[in-house]
Amino acid sequence: MEKSFWKKVINSFDPEFFKEIVHQPLRQSFKYLLFLLLILTPILSFRYTIDTITIMKDWAKKFSIFCEEELKDVPEITIEKGRLISPKKLFSKEWKEFIFIIDPKGEVGYYLDLIKNHKKSGVIILENKIIISLEEHEVTVRDFEKISYLNLKFDEEEREKLFVLTLNGEVFRITPKGLNYWLDLAPFILFPLSLILIFLALWIVKLIHVFIFSLFSLMINGVGKVGLNYKSLLNIGIFALTPPLIFKTFVKLTNIFIPHFTLVYLILYAIFLISGILKCRPKEPVEFIAERYSQ
Repeated sequence: MEKSFWKKVINSFDPEFFKEIVHQPLRQSFKYLLFLLLILTPILSFRYTIDTITIMKDWAKKFSIFCEEELKDVPEITIEKGRLISPKKLFSKEWKEFIFIIDPKGEVGYYLDLIKNHKKSGVIILENKIIISLEEHEVTVRDFEKISYLNLKFDEEEREKLFVLTLNGEVFRITPKGLNYWLDLAPFILFPLSLILIFLALWIVKLIHVFIFSLFSLMINGVGKVGLNYKSLLNIGIFALTPPLIFKTFVKLTNIFIPHFTLVYLILYAIFLISGILKCRPKEPVEFIAERYSQ
């Protein structure tokens, strides 16, 4: 009688069990792996969603504080028909290695040299261009010609607004309340999306994993004189994934930090793989007779 799925999961921690599944049809082993991943994926997706939302909420909080404290003196910016209309005067602000400059009369060449010589990252708005430097060797210069109308205002009067952006007739009011609204909706989007992506990634990666390690299995099979065929080695390779996969899920769920975890995972897999193959080694005649009479 075929064991239940959960019985197989539990027995996979005992290499002796591999003797029972070594000669089963390969499709049954792939079916087992499919069910195992379908069970573990929601747990991993839940952990991923929680971690992502925590990071996003932390970022949103810092962004709100930054806008309220650091950008309150930034003047209203208006671009119309591809040209900067306001402000009329030079404005500059610097945070550590990042600069923000508005210079209606500035020249592109001057600011490109400034960025290069001082190794600065930042955003520089000129009369009809914007210079964006995020890294030392990545400087982008864009023209305003495609912008018919843009207005960016950091509202000091209405404190609930972080800033108001008007782009080609569309008005976007960014507020802490609005950010929190979208963050509350994020889990309902992130969880099903991560569910699909993580399952597909696990399925593809674990199949590749099994086939790559099957070369190692062939070596153990030959050295240990086990005499299994390739299909049987794949069966053992699939079931040997169970302990390390469950261990990995537990580590991710509890957020435990283990140095060099990938190496630990592979060593754990190799232990069960080698043990499972060697347990299937044919018994010597004397050993077989002694075991039979002891029963």
